[in-house]
Amino acid sequence: MNRSFRHALLPAVVGIFVFLPIYGTYYLTHPYPSLGGGLFLMMGQEIVLNGFAIPQTVPYYTAGGIPLGYPPLMLTIAGGVVQLGFSPFVVARVMPGLLMVCALVAFGVAAKTVLESRFQAALAVIIFVTSPPVLEFTVTAGGTVRAAAMVLSCSGIYTAVRMYRTGDWTWIIATAALFGATIQTHPLYTIFFGTNVAALWLGTDRSLRGLVSGGAVAAGGILLAAPWWLTIADVHGVELFFTASSTHGGVGYFDWYWRLLSRSTVPASPWPVVSLVAAAVLVIKRRPAIPFWLVSVGFLTGRDEYLLVIGAMAIATAFTDELLPLVDGVGVSKAHGPTGNRLTQWTRNRIRAISGESHGILTVVALFCLFVGTAYGGATAMNYVDGTQSDPALPMYVQGSDMKAAEWIKGHTQQDASFVVIGDVAEWFPLISDRTSLIVPQGAEWNGQRTEQIELRSSISNCRTTVCLTNQLAAADLSPEYIYLSRAGYHDDASAFRWQSLGFSLETDQSYTIVYENDNVIIAERISG
Repeated sequence: MNRSFRHALLPAVVGIFVFLPIYGTYYLTHPYPSLGGGLFLMMGQEIVLNGFAIPQTVPYYTAGGIPLGYPPLMLTIAGGVVQLGFSPFVVARVMPGLLMVCALVAFGVAAKTVLESRFQAALAVIIFVTSPPVLEFTVTAGGTVRAAAMVLSCSGIYTAVRMYRTGDWTWIIATAALFGATIQTHPLYTIFFGTNVAALWLGTDRSLRGLVSGGAVAAGGILLAAPWWLTIADVHGVELFFTASSTHGGVGYFDWYWRLLSRSTVPASPWPVVSLVAAAVLVIKRRPAIPFWLVSVGFLTGRDEYLLVIGAMAIATAFTDELLPLVDGVGVSKAHGPTGNRLTQWTRNRIRAISGESHGILTVVALFCLFVGTAYGGATAMNYVDGTQSDPALPMYVQGSDMKAAEWIKGHTQQDASFVVIGDVAEWFPLISDRTSLIVPQGAEWNGQRTEQIELRSSISNCRTTVCLTNQLAAADLSPEYIYLSRAGYHDDASAFRWQSLGFSLETDQSYTIVYENDNVIIAERISG
């Protein structure tokens, strides 16, 4: 390993140093994974059971299942790991953490390459790994796919910069291969990857050679992913891709900056607003490359986790290049007395040492990591326990009482039994029970029913009596054999109230019979349709 590459890895080491206590906090407070990942693991298992070929549908998610049009790369890997004998929950808790370590290496090297400063890159990595939007979808269960896509995207930033700076075909091929892998991993990260390559051309190269290189990356990536998307188009039709993408707002977000600023987290994150301020400072200083990159990513994706990748580099650049020189420029004459002179001179020397990347940088960054990384990042990870940052429209949660109920279901109900699941476990229910959940929005975008499923879930979840429940089922033309009512979840107040009122109604209504009950789950069989 050459010396320059070792130096490029130093920011990644800093990031890993910060990340380990964050991930450790999450792992220790989550005996079961947080947020959604059940559908990904179910898809992966179906691919493996189908001889590593993509099946037409994924069973148990809504009546008749859903078409499997999702990019298969990480689904297949996760499914293969499960088939080796690992529990799906072990995979959903451990794999995202391991992939995030890889993502930190990729981002650290990419940031060092873009910013050409170890200190700036180290600062960017710290910001990146303590950003709640980044952690929310990479450390939690969905990170089996999304954290892998982050690895590929950050690696693509590095190879794209090298491609534009050298024009070497080796880097063109590497970037195209990463793009092809991203296409087969996650749809929105595909847009993020393409935006990065285009923005880096404008900020790094702006030559015809660079434009041709970017075009070769796009064509090569699409060609490498062709076996997958041609198969899906042949089985389900090209319209499947447009149906799925339209449910997430498509492409183009004029309010991206408001989305970034309005996102509330606990603890409150300073990075969104600081990233925009940093971008404004760079524009004022006539350094528009990173701000343009940030705006491009915001407009085309509208997603905080992508914006903070670029925003972290904007903050690091503005802080070290614009703020530190201002502090360093404080004149000694403004200090009073010998003590003031010595203090000012010592401060200036320390700043010069840091900005000049002396050996003291590691000590300073390590101390920063200890306090900021463990306190702020750990507190962020802790919040996934009660779902402070979960989507209120689609909460996802599984716990031990659900596992006990799932075991009972497997032993006491028919394989084709259908359930309406009321509670935050709905996304995980098909995976843990091997039974059909008639109302589950996750994955329904692939058959164009996501909005309908969300509305159904909301209307059913608001019911407090069996009269309301029966009427809502009739209106939706649903005839489940069982009702699964969960008490615990992210939104405990609403869940507890619903548990008391609807649970009592299920016990007293002669149209329903309680067939299973534990501390947090009631399963009622419908006597009349």
